Amino acid sequence: MKGKILLALLVVLLLIAGAYAVSVVATYSDGYRAGQIIKMSKKGFLFKTNEGQLNTGGGFGGEGDMTSSIWDFSVARSNKEVLKKIEDAVDGQYRVKLHYKEKYFKHSWRGDTKYFVYDVETMETPQKNQQNNNANNAANRAAKQKAFPGGANNNLKPQEKMTIEQAREIIRKEQEARGFGKSKTNSADEQPVPQ
Repeated sequence: MKGKILLALLVVLLLIAGAYAVSVVATYSDGYRAGQIIKMSKKGFLFKTNEGQLNTGGGFGGEGDMTSSIWDFSVARSNKEVLKKIEDAVDGQYRVKLHYKEKYFKHSWRGDTKYFVYDVETMETPQKNQQNNNANNAANRAAKQKAFPGGANNNLKPQEKMTIEQAREIIRKEQEARGFGKSKTNSADEQPVPQ
C-alpha cells in the first residue's frame, strides 16, 4: 500500500515538474517588432533580469489624441550578444527589429515579461536617416517654391500650419507682385478705369 502511494506521489511530482519545465522552455509564439529602443535596465533583488522598452511608433487614440505604443520585453541573462546589439542601437539611435519568443507564462526569476528577445536587426543607420530627412526637406522646399513661385511664404516652416491671416497676407503679396488689386482711377469722377 505504501509503495502505491509513493509511486502515485512520484508520478504527480514528475507531472508537475514536467509541466513547469515545459512552461519555461516551450514557446507560445514568435515574431518581431520594430521601433526604437528607449530603455534597457537590469532589475531584481535576488534574480537580476534584463528588461527593455521599445517605442513602436505613434497612433491615434479614441479621441484623436496622439499616443505612443510602448512594448516591454526581456532578454535572457545569458544572451550577451543581444544585450551588446541593444546597447549599440541605443547609443547610435538606430531603429531596430527585435525578434522575440513569447512564453506561455511569466516567471519572475527569468524576466518581467513573457517576451524574450533573441535577435536584434538594425533597420537603418543614422546617416541614412539624416539623408532621408535632407531629401524630405528638399522636397518640401521644392513643393513650396512650386506652389508659391514668388516666395511669399518663405517665412513659414515646412511643417507649420498656416493661419487664415497668413494665407490672406500671402494672397495679397502674390496679387501685388502680379499687378492685381491696383486699379487706376480717373481723376474726373474717381471711377476705376478698366485695365
